[in-house]
Amino acid sequence: MSMDGDIVLVPVQLIGRIPGLSKMGPKEENHPTVGGTCLLCQQQFAALDYTTILPLGPGGDPESRTLARNGKNYDGVGMEVHWSCATGESGSEIIIQ
Repeated sequence: MSMDGDIVLVPVQLIGRIPGLSKMGPKEENHPTVGGTCLLCQQQFAALDYTTILPLGPGGDPESRTLARNGKNYDGVGMEVHWSCATGESGSEIIIQ
């Protein structure tokens, strides 16, 4: 199996959603990512969609890597995905925090 750019399904032992995710949206028609693709469901982002950024890690930045290794906050790499793909919740639910 090729791992380059493939989505790989792995067992995840989380209860509920990933802590700290921010629900963004609804998207306006002129938002720059409308028409882009959610890497989790392969569907395009559309106006009125709710999305979030899944954190992936520190990336290649040496300072961010050092901060991550030391348990400190860092600026990292993430990918935008549909809210429902990241949480299992309906994309249209409004969450008031």
